Amino acid sequence: MYYVLLFISIILAVSISCFSNLFSKQILNNNTDIYKYAFLTNLCSFAVMFCAKTSAAPSFYSLAAAFLFAALTVLSQYFSMTALKYGALSILTLIQAASMLIPTAFGILCLNEQAAVSQLAGVFLILYSMALVLNIKKCRIGRKFLIFAGISSSVTGVMGIVQSLQQINRSSELIPFLRFTFFFTMSMNLILWQLNRRRSLATFSIKSRALVIAPLSGVFYGILNITNLVLAGNLPKFIFFPVYNGGMILLSMLVSVFLFREAITKKQWIGILLSIISICMIGVPVL
Repeated sequence: MYYVLLFISIILAVSISCFSNLFSKQILNNNTDIYKYAFLTNLCSFAVMFCAKTSAAPSFYSLAAAFLFAALTVLSQYFSMTALKYGALSILTLIQAASMLIPTAFGILCLNEQAAVSQLAGVFLILYSMALVLNIKKCRIGRKFLIFAGISSSVTGVMGIVQSLQQINRSSELIPFLRFTFFFTMSMNLILWQLNRRRSLATFSIKSRALVIAPLSGVFYGILNITNLVLAGNLPKFIFFPVYNGGMILLSMLVSVFLFREAITKKQWIGILLSIISICMIGVPVL
């Protein structure tokens, strides 16, 4: 059951990445665009949470966690979209994937999760396989890109810890937690959008493709957060986060090859094979 949810999460995450890349490369021109797009996305995510039925009421713990998660989400959205202005999606994806090391280490060191040697080796092998699959040596990496991507990755890692702790301590409050998370996120982006309008207006209008991809991204993101919170609370961190990030890279490459007919090198095929091996090593402890 949980591995089916994990597969669904990977599909949703890859779709959202494609939407973000399209927005950053073809629509984004200033910070006002970022906050307007993020507000529209979060509004649709909030609508998904509003439609979800629950009888649970949020505790102060969940409200505080929701506010923290919302603030981290806003920071992650800003830095990742800004990074895409200066560099390739493939490099950002790899740096973002490295964020899995933060909640993975937290699970082992702070939550006393037991990991086999083969599973820990699989975590680092999957990072190496990602580098091969993404063919990063062919990409130029600028200083601004590294700064924005690095901050985004660190923030994403901390978000993984918040997800895990919320589910461990208040798993019955999943929907209320996400409702307030998206309410806070939506409100923050609305405020930042209006503040930035004083310096520069958003450059996309009601006829823009952003008004199509933002709602789709928002709906997918809402569902993704439900599945990820369930997984973060029920799967060991050293399984969920590495397999989730590695699966994203693997699926992205397979879609590029078989759907868009993109050429693939021998090195990338080796990376795909190593990705599969590493995911198996993480999922099935041997040593």
